[in-house]
Amino acid sequence: MTTGDRGYLFDNAAHQAGDRFGALAALFDAVTIRHIESVGIETGWRCWEVGAGGGSIVRWLADRTGASGSVVATDLDVRWLQQQPLSANVRVLQHDVVNDAPPAGPFDLVHERLVLVHVHDRHAAIERMASVLRPGGWLLLEDFDSEAGNGGFIDIESDLAELGALIARGIRQLLTERGADPAFGSLLPGALRRAGLVDIDADAYQVIERGDAVRNLLRANIDQVAAQLVERQIVSRHDLDRYLERLASGTLRPTSPTLVSASARRP
Repeated sequence: MTTGDRGYLFDNAAHQAGDRFGALAALFDAVTIRHIESVGIETGWRCWEVGAGGGSIVRWLADRTGASGSVVATDLDVRWLQQQPLSANVRVLQHDVVNDAPPAGPFDLVHERLVLVHVHDRHAAIERMASVLRPGGWLLLEDFDSEAGNGGFIDIESDLAELGALIARGIRQLLTERGADPAFGSLLPGALRRAGLVDIDADAYQVIERGDAVRNLLRANIDQVAAQLVERQIVSRHDLDRYLERLASGTLRPTSPTLVSASARRP
């Protein structure tokens, strides 16, 4: 992926990235797979996974498409993909979805999850992804809308609900300053329509409670940006440590942000 001039807030080079990838997989892989299956994926399909991250969906696609299919897995930082065994039908490329030419297609399916919210020219990225679809090929976009409901990452029944909301707003502020749009998810259907795609289908999904997955995701995010939250005086170090301690204890039950999944077909 690519981002604004100051770079990606949640850099994959950070040690927290592994925890984040694991939490996101636990929370949303089933949702992603359901949407991929809904567009009719078959053995032999050619797929491009944009912003492949930890590779959980890459591995699923590789298995589902089989030896006669193929998966191109791209990211700005591919170190996590390079550290794991991948099937022979997977090709890993370091790639910027906005500024680099797309991989050679055509593809039956192009998918991204939590990439577009971070890039500085989202519509250009969508145009590039759509341009390499075969006629009838599918584009599946999945991004958070952190303005939906209470924005997620808050346990509204907790005595720390107000502090949790302050921290969540602070993280969204840092994201926005990096050129991200934390509310882009709800704009996905319109973006697909603007790109000339048809048969648009979209829904939204939020995890209310699922073991430690939301807490693990929130803890990884806070830990990675804690110094910036304190430096900007969004929250004190004391309050941040108090909140992290409660997260680690398991007594807080924050919800996830809302993930919008939108699919469309090239005519």
